[in-house]
Amino acid sequence: MRDTFEKTYGLNNLIWVWTLDVNQASKAEWADWYPGDDYVDIVGTDIYEENTAAKPDHYQACVNLTKGKKLVAISECGNIPDPELCIKDGEKWSWFMVWSSTAYKLNTDEYWKQLMDSQKCLSRENMTSLK
Repeated sequence: MRDTFEKTYGLNNLIWVWTLDVNQASKAEWADWYPGDDYVDIVGTDIYEENTAAKPDHYQACVNLTKGKKLVAISECGNIPDPELCIKDGEKWSWFMVWSSTAYKLNTDEYWKQLMDSQKCLSRENMTSLK
């Protein structure tokens, strides 16, 4: 796919995100699947847990995989980790993407408001360059 996009179509403004949906036991195997820093711009993980706690194991596994050279994202999640708890734990996620906010009971309207009001969570509305 990369060769087709870059060589055939001449696209040179793409951002390549590598993500893996893994469970706790398989994080040690991430390196076996990682294509390498030359092929990846951002590393992500999918997190589907029934809580909003920080995810230091997921975050650190991504950082360790790239030796801290790449941005780290929550490529997909169900319940959204609390940004205040993440920052407190030293996690600097570049973004999160919620798969379905209605399917996960902890993503209430009140929690969304708390997230978007948090100084630790940057939303599009806070980005003056996009206004």
